[in-house]
Amino acid sequence: MRTPRVFLKTELKANSIIELDQNISDHLKVTNKKIGQQLHLFDGRGNSTFGNIIEKKKKTFLIKTNKNLNFSKKLKPIFNLGISEIKNFDNVIKQSTPLGINSINCLSSERSKIRKKPSQSKIERWKKIAASTCEQCGMDWVPEIYSNELISWAHNSNDSLKIVLNPRATTSIKDLKKAESLSIAIGPEGGFTDNEIESSNPVNSVNLYMNGEKRFPEQTGDYTSILLPYYYHTSNPNNGINIFQPITGVIIAC
Repeated sequence: MRTPRVFLKTELKANSIIELDQNISDHLKVTNKKIGQQLHLFDGRGNSTFGNIIEKKKKTFLIKTNKNLNFSKKLKPIFNLGISEIKNFDNVIKQSTPLGINSINCLSSERSKIRKKPSQSKIERWKKIAASTCEQCGMDWVPEIYSNELISWAHNSNDSLKIVLNPRATTSIKDLKKAESLSIAIGPEGGFTDNEIESSNPVNSVNLYMNGEKRFPEQTGDYTSILLPYYYHTSNPNNGINIFQPITGVIIAC
């Protein structure tokens, strides 16, 4: 039987007693977890360890962690994804997180169909989706979730390579050299405006061919969030990601 993975918002320490918050405890009660049962704990910052339920309180559980604490390094290169909000943004997070994305930034742009900036409650819900995805697929790093404008995103990024996907660009994504850290911005249907791209310099404006066409349908967002990390992460065989590329599309196996 698979040991349940549990995400903790607090810093994880070895050989310590942790009181789970009520939301996690409620889930454990529903799944009928008992004293002595083992859990696989992780804090979203690379730390993980096993622990056992030692006490079942009225509303919470007490967990005793193991003496050893494991640390998983971030995947290389560091990959930061910026993407305009679309209706299935939840799916973007679910598909990107298992690939080791460092951060996901919900970008507002001139052509965005959803013009209203996402509320803090929506961002918190996206964070929960990312954490839940990590619980399921085994990643120990939970991506950070932000909301920003393209120009601010470009100017504030410290990554060695910044990319804006542009269907009008003459440079292809495959023409770029590999980098230790990179940020990629994906616009809405029709892409970013020329003014947005010019104002966000210095960035590399590149195109991405989808089904033989230089255009970005609404579904490109979640497709690209898989394709681009695949392109960079598979250049490093030591990352250990289980990804297979068929003739069409990309399949992720966690």
